[in-house]
Amino acid sequence: MALFFPPIQAFSAAANPAEDWSDWKKSFTIYERATKYHKEDDETRIALLLHVGGAELVQKYHAFTFPAAQQKFADVLQRFDEHFERF
Repeated sequence: MALFFPPIQAFSAAANPAEDWSDWKKSFTIYERATKYHKEDDETRIALLLHVGGAELVQKYHAFTFPAAQQKFADVLQRFDEHFERF
């Protein structure tokens, strides 16, 4: 039986961006597991993160630079972690 899981709300940084990111990332991890996307390739997982995360994450993602031609999902999450821990 196929199940539909409505996406979580898009990320939005408020008064405490570091805490907002940490909370949103936990929700995303639960959503990714519930939909079984955690088993997909890195490219698909990154696309899901950005799609569900919304415009704010997409904008920040495009400002990042990655050394390797092929990005890893873990590297993208790490970059967001580093970005938001500054707040």
